[in-house]
Amino acid sequence: MSVITYFSMRYFKPRLVIAGGQVVAAGGKVCTPVPAPDWLSLGLQTQLPPRTLVGDTGLYGVPSACTAVFPVIKLKSAAITQLNEISLVSRDGYLERQEGLLYCALIDRRGKWVANGFVDGIGQIESLATICTTSHDLLVLGKNRSAMAAAAAEVVAIGGGHCAGR
Repeated sequence: MSVITYFSMRYFKPRLVIAGGQVVAAGGKVCTPVPAPDWLSLGLQTQLPPRTLVGDTGLYGVPSACTAVFPVIKLKSAAITQLNEISLVSRDGYLERQEGLLYCALIDRRGKWVANGFVDGIGQIESLATICTTSHDLLVLGKNRSAMAAAAAEVVAIGGGHCAGR
């Protein structure tokens, strides 16, 4: 049996929490250690693409043999984006980012597909890799494709999370 008492029904801040016959929180502070859930027994395991795949710098470029007009996502705010079509030059078989743009890759957590592009309006990040997306796929952003590959490989090596590089 569990019991929770509140300071006020207006704010729902617990005053006292009793679980399993023991006081586990009092005065807004936890009194006993909270055990970590056994995610694996619940069938909740993070699946990540192979490290050999995400370590390939070619994965983070948009292949193109010539200059091309390419759709770029412009972030206007945290919730509003705008489509910009920008002419980008091809170099060494990939479209080259312009100043202000970042390479962007969303990599399927099973390693089956990659969606590449460019984003604008986030800032100048050398590299950032994270699985904190609504799909739990691996999102990698950056100015430098080698740094992006290293950040993505680190996220896979640690079993998920985030990695930012300089």
